Amino acid sequence: METSLSMAETLLSVAETSLSATETLLSVAETSLSVAETLLSVAETSLSVAETLLSVAETSLSVAETSLSVTETLLSVAETSLSVTETLLSVVETLLSVAETLLSVVETSLSVAETLLSVVETSLSVAETLLSVAETSLSVVETKQLNNSTIQPPKD
Repeated sequence: METSLSMAETLLSVAETSLSATETLLSVAETSLSVAETLLSVAETSLSVAETLLSVAETSLSVAETSLSVTETLLSVAETSLSVTETLLSVVETLLSVAETLLSVVETSLSVAETLLSVVETSLSVAETLLSVAETSLSVVETKQLNNSTIQPPKD
């Protein structure tokens, strides 16, 4: 009788420990989900910034193309205004340099956005794994509680 009572107390202690571990795992899973949501928000913001930078780059390229067209027209009049033509060529080079820089920034922003999305996916995967572990732990606890409730003390 005392052995059965001791075993029941041990099983109860194990069940309580398992429940505590399960609560800890659930807390970790909730924290992981919160981090994943934050990372997803950062990724969305990064994508928005990348789209804005891409729009700026496209506008700059359009301006550069317009400037090149103007430059070609002015080059036809270069016999009478070489000085003006040199100035406009310098402006075109500057615009092209700005466009290249903006395109580089867009590529970097897109790369960062892809990295952040990868981090978000990894975080979500970890969160799913933690939730699965938590569910398994809860199942084990429920099984142990069910087993504890069915243990009958031996009859004398």
